[in-house]
Amino acid sequence: MNSYDKLKNIAGVGKPEEDLSRNADELYAVSLDNKSQKFIEDNSNLDPKELYTLWNLNIGTEDFKNSNPTAYHAQREALHPSGQAAAREEYLGSLREELSGLSFSSKETLLRNKARQLPPYAWPLLDHAGNLQQREDSKLIDRNNQLNYFTHESIFAEKDFKDVDTDVSYETHLKDLMNAVDAGLAEVVTVKDGRLSVPNTQLEGGYQPLYTMSSSPDISLSQLKMNREYIQPLARRSIENGYEQALETKKKTESDTLNLLYNNLEGAYLPEDFIYSTIIDRDSELENGAELSIRRLGDVLSNRTPRYSSFTEMTADYKKLVLGLKDRTQRRLDHG
Repeated sequence: MNSYDKLKNIAGVGKPEEDLSRNADELYAVSLDNKSQKFIEDNSNLDPKELYTLWNLNIGTEDFKNSNPTAYHAQREALHPSGQAAAREEYLGSLREELSGLSFSSKETLLRNKARQLPPYAWPLLDHAGNLQQREDSKLIDRNNQLNYFTHESIFAEKDFKDVDTDVSYETHLKDLMNAVDAGLAEVVTVKDGRLSVPNTQLEGGYQPLYTMSSSPDISLSQLKMNREYIQPLARRSIENGYEQALETKKKTESDTLNLLYNNLEGAYLPEDFIYSTIIDRDSELENGAELSIRRLGDVLSNRTPRYSSFTEMTADYKKLVLGLKDRTQRRLDHG
């Protein structure tokens, strides 16, 4: 990769259209979360009961619950006027009521459709779908579950997810990985262009991002429950470890890039906006940042010497640089 390509990558220019559009469902889920947080912030002065009622009517819809269940349940529990325990019992009661009166097969169908969106505390309800395990040998199920657990523990121990895209939440990466688990593809998952993918020889490049694959429709409800209750914690740890490594790599790359820019501020005709932004980004994180910033402005001034026709002109430019840096710093403090 040449220097021009590196600069384009730093600036986020020239990425494939698929990367820019990402996954429409993913972006929609994030938008619902943002909408909910803004609603809560804008109505924070309301009585807790009134806020909870209005949130359920306007924000806490089935759409939000299905698109972003993690954010939905977290915010619903935080808003409930009687606390988390009451919020959870209310949700479980609603789900039990929905199941009551249904035939065994209808219960199983309903729970299979909801399984991927259920919060962890609701998973035990999957055991009460009537004939969920009615005709199965429980001892054999236990052995298969243990084997499945240890198999995935071994698979995830060998996986390296340090190249995942940190502009995508780790919860989204986890969702992708669990889709692979449900489809029996965990062993072949790898990271391609920042997203978890599986081999697909019919596609250009030979890999298919998991976020473009539909959830496996043939998995049994008992297997779904097992995957969420026992395999998902293993998957979460594996994704979190990779995500943390990716964040550290990104942080180091950004630091190296910033230092490179900082050490090349002496260009006689470098735009002053670039100078201010780079100095603030780098020196604001340091204990002696103010001293370093003034010193760096002195370096910039020194390299501008050929431009000046008099000492007065030089001191005026130095004053302008100092005031410009002060103004830009204040704007950062005021507006972020």
